[in-house]
Amino acid sequence: MTHRRFGRLPLVAPLVLAALIAAGCASDPVGSGGSDAPLQSLVYAGPPVTIESHSPNHIVVVTTPTGGWSLIWDERADEAVYLTLRRPDSGFFHTQQIVPHRIGSGVPSGDPLAVHVRVLDHGEPAADQPYALAASAG
Repeated sequence: MTHRRFGRLPLVAPLVLAALIAAGCASDPVGSGGSDAPLQSLVYAGPPVTIESHSPNHIVVVTTPTGGWSLIWDERADEAVYLTLRRPDSGFFHTQQIVPHRIGSGVPSGDPLAVHVRVLDHGEPAADQPYALAASAG
C-alpha cells in the first residue's frame, strides 16, 4: 500500500519545478557592466548562438531553423554585445532551411565576449524585454 502514497509525486514534481523557474525569472535584473539594457538571469531558449574567433574580431553566429528571422544589433557595452532576434512573420510562408546569421561584435578575438540575446515575435515591442546570456568566449 505504500506505493499509493507516491502515486501523485510525478504530478507534483513538475508543478514545484515550474514554480521554482518562475521565481527565478521574476528576480531583479542583474548589473550589465554599465549598460542600461535590461538583463536578467534568464536561460536562453532560442536558436543556437556561437562565436567565431578566427578573425581579428569575434563574430556572433545565430543559426535559425527557417528563413524569415532577423538579427538586430542593439548595443555594445565593454566586452558584451546585446542583440535582438525576431521570429518570422507568421503571415508569410518561410523556407524550411537552416539559415546562419553573422554579425561582427567589434570585440577583438583575444578579449572575452558575452553575447546577450532576446527573442521576440515579429512586431513585438522591444521596450523592457530582457536579454539572456546566449554565448560567451574567453
